[in-house]
Amino acid sequence: MNSVHKNRLLKLATFLETLPPERFDLSGFVIEYNTKGGRACGTVCCAVGWCPKVFPDHWRWKEYTYNDGCIPKLKRNPSGILLDIKAFFGINDADIEYLFMPGKYPQGHRNAKYVARRIRSFVKRQEALQ
Repeated sequence: MNSVHKNRLLKLATFLETLPPERFDLSGFVIEYNTKGGRACGTVCCAVGWCPKVFPDHWRWKEYTYNDGCIPKLKRNPSGILLDIKAFFGINDADIEYLFMPGKYPQGHRNAKYVARRIRSFVKRQEALQ
């Protein structure tokens, strides 16, 4: 993990620590749209769902379709979401599951602050491996 990837993960963790519980849902991305077709303010997002807010120069919202919902994408890389996450954070598929998938979190620990702690712990372990 290079310093850019580390700093991005830590920036996301710092942001997540500020979210009130009602603004975070580990099980989904944004699920509402406003009347102009854009992302509605105040919707509940998972950690990846907050990336367009935390990294507005790099992330955007993909056009909504009924089947795939609203999915954040990198502005410069229109490939699939897993590839976007891997490239942006410098992580692999197993890391994505560990950090961002609800099934990898115990019941009662699927909140923003717990996800932020896991991200920070992950970064520390990666630093120790280098």
